[in-house]
Amino acid sequence: MCAFPALADNAPDWHRTSLHSKTSDGEVLHLNIGGGGPNIIERWWNGKRVRWLDEGGHMKPDDLRGDLVNGVLQVDMDGDGIYDGPEDINIKWCDMDGDGIPDVQAFVINPKTWGPTKKNQTGHPVWMIFINHDQHGVLGWMDWQKFDFNCWDFTGTCNWLPNYHGNNDFVKTHAPAYALTDPSINWENPFSFYDEEGKGVANMAIRWCSPQLPRGTNVDIAPVVDYGFVTYDIDGNSGKDNESSFDMTLLGTGTRVDISHMVHPLSHFAGDPKFDSCFYHNEWRRLNELIYMDRDKGYETFFNTKWKFINFVFDEDGDDHRWERVELLNPTTNNHNAKGLPADIFSTARINNAEHLTPGLDGNPQSDSLGDRGEFDLNGSGGGKLYIGVFDRKFHLYGAKWGAWNVDKNSEFHGGVGEPTHRPTAKEVGEVVKYSDTDGDGYIDTIEYHYNGDRKTDFKVCLLDYQDKDGKIPSVVPVFDLGKLGWKGLHELFNTNAQAAWLEALEVYRAAWRRDLTTPDFDKMAMASTMMQRYQNSYWIKEEVFRAIRERLLERIATHPEETNKLHAFLANYVRAYYTGHFEEVVQLIESVPASEAK
Repeated sequence: MCAFPALADNAPDWHRTSLHSKTSDGEVLHLNIGGGGPNIIERWWNGKRVRWLDEGGHMKPDDLRGDLVNGVLQVDMDGDGIYDGPEDINIKWCDMDGDGIPDVQAFVINPKTWGPTKKNQTGHPVWMIFINHDQHGVLGWMDWQKFDFNCWDFTGTCNWLPNYHGNNDFVKTHAPAYALTDPSINWENPFSFYDEEGKGVANMAIRWCSPQLPRGTNVDIAPVVDYGFVTYDIDGNSGKDNESSFDMTLLGTGTRVDISHMVHPLSHFAGDPKFDSCFYHNEWRRLNELIYMDRDKGYETFFNTKWKFINFVFDEDGDDHRWERVELLNPTTNNHNAKGLPADIFSTARINNAEHLTPGLDGNPQSDSLGDRGEFDLNGSGGGKLYIGVFDRKFHLYGAKWGAWNVDKNSEFHGGVGEPTHRPTAKEVGEVVKYSDTDGDGYIDTIEYHYNGDRKTDFKVCLLDYQDKDGKIPSVVPVFDLGKLGWKGLHELFNTNAQAAWLEALEVYRAAWRRDLTTPDFDKMAMASTMMQRYQNSYWIKEEVFRAIRERLLERIATHPEETNKLHAFLANYVRAYYTGHFEEVVQLIESVPASEAK
């Protein structure tokens, strides 16, 4: 093993070719191994000993840094003269097709200690490989000033610096590469991003994870995946300063999918043997292939797999901008254990909170603390299909037994770790909407509203009460197979539904206007422009008018007992029309709502 001092003085197969280069950090050492021109640079850089190994043959005698196309950077983080020992960082770039653009970047970060249990491990090991399919040269991110592996950093609003945009993959394991029984198989295996519009941003992402099986000081990772996420930017609004804008995510888990046959070559990645003496840990440098879910088969695999559990989440307040997904809400406090305690839908507590409170649905510290809606298919019966609720014109998960929405109407809160909007964490829950499938047919049929988070039901409606004379239940509507729709079909479906809901809402608004039922908030909501604004505002215009009418009718019943029967019948008619989606009738009924009385 060649340590920093030995390269210059004690190693006969290493040759010093230049000593004249200097920087503010001190002398720059140009060396060669195996003859020829310089192929190693050693120097101090930003307070650390670093070494560049040139595997592309591009190094010049007066270069001050190595190559970002076919090169390796080694950082001696603890100053012990060893470049891939405890806590050290090694980074390799590789141009696999010879076009001069790096296609692959590997990060190898060692722990301070590694042992058979977590008690024997300290530090934050990483084995991660970025794979660029877009040929735009963007890969992982390292803060060179601090040598901080910060693949969660961003600029501006949410321009994530690493390669989370466009058509790209990465694989990753939180273990040192030398501890893996087979470093060609990883835990996140892979994380794939898809640019469906050719805009350079990701409209869809899929994350596959393989089970890790620790054995002694090594880690075995099975060549299978046992859960996957698929996430969508359904309104297609990603762009500059809004590069990550995912709106909904599905999680499938509990079933293993064999990927052992999905072998992906890593052309020209294996390290040049002449540099072997620079490494204690050469395992990762021997790789010439990776085993991971094929990005071109991932989408159909997700929807063709019979998952045991399927979860769904929708970013109803539109403020999630994380790079990977809308963070999943959990029906239990431990989503990996079907016997976990039920989450408290009236809590904003995170998992493992200091107060020992039962966590809420958004217990994951990365999730929005308020504003997302989750639904849970606890036996995978719905296959990840969606339908549009007749009562709210929202997407719902077919097969979900129940769900809940912790409302953040004005997008005031977030507080999730790594969320670029920097909005505060909600301290308490306000409005909660709970959904239930009480007859087990796969459709939500009962909706409960808790307007102020006090755990008391303020309004409840059951669609089973409105079946027609032929026995048809209004909750039963067509389902949509996302596996067949793909991103484009889902995008078009969302736009069509949002526009239809919006036109309904404007009819409701205009009718309510004539009956003096609007407010300044309504007036602003009636001026929505983007499809997502129309989707959000159409719900709230209709819902707030519904609540205002119900309140007016109940007040009039209290003051005009002689009209009780007539007003109760009118209200029941209005509720039926509203929750069965007959908005032409809703508008007609609004026109007959009794006028408010002067006070």
